Amino acid sequence: TGVVTNPIEHYVGTRPQQASLARNQELLAELFCEDAVRRETALGKVAAMSPPRRRGLLEPAVERLGQGEMQSRCAAADLLGALGGDEAVETLQATLNQAATPSDDPDLPNNEALSLRWVLLRALAKCGGDWARTILADHNLVYVPAGEFVYGEKVDHPEEGYDPKVTNLGGYYMERLPVTNGDYALFVRASGHRPPRLWQSFPDNAKGLRPPQGKENPPVVGLTWDDAKAYARWTRR
Repeated sequence: TGVVTNPIEHYVGTRPQQASLARNQELLAELFCEDAVRRETALGKVAAMSPPRRRGLLEPAVERLGQGEMQSRCAAADLLGALGGDEAVETLQATLNQAATPSDDPDLPNNEALSLRWVLLRALAKCGGDWARTILADHNLVYVPAGEFVYGEKVDHPEEGYDPKVTNLGGYYMERLPVTNGDYALFVRASGHRPPRLWQSFPDNAKGLRPPQGKENPPVVGLTWDDAKAYARWTRR
């Protein structure tokens, strides 16, 4: 055991493997660095890799998803999304099932529970396939197939507005249910973002940092585009 019968063949045979391992280590350093642009560039390289090299990234991605800082776990989820395949989907599903919900620990810094949940869902969406879509549907995300989309409003006088235009959109996922007042209140409390003005109009809620009592479940309204964008960024949607 452990005896090399032909040292030359052994050296020639393992040299490409060692080179591939070294390249993967360099790529992993990029995939888990703090620079978001470098991480995104590295993910693009993963998509162009050969299947054997991609398989070499699966184990470290699974390992880092289960432990470590939030940034490292999010990067691991993104990597699994880029790798795809049944094992990646299974790992993401298991982690999603075990992840805390915001109500379990509402005082997590930056509401990491909610952020991690959306990172995992986003990675599943990138994996694609019927299994991933079924999991996403269980979490109130439905797939909208690619196709034509008509935008703009028909007007009698074009100089007063824009005539409808047709564009082609790729497939995407949409939440089945709207963001509620309770969801948005978590964001306001954790981030310090300004609350909707409507919340301040109720006599018992002068500071407006929470929705009126008993109104936690209706959809949040009165937001600007910037408010919605900030919420989406905070939840890592």
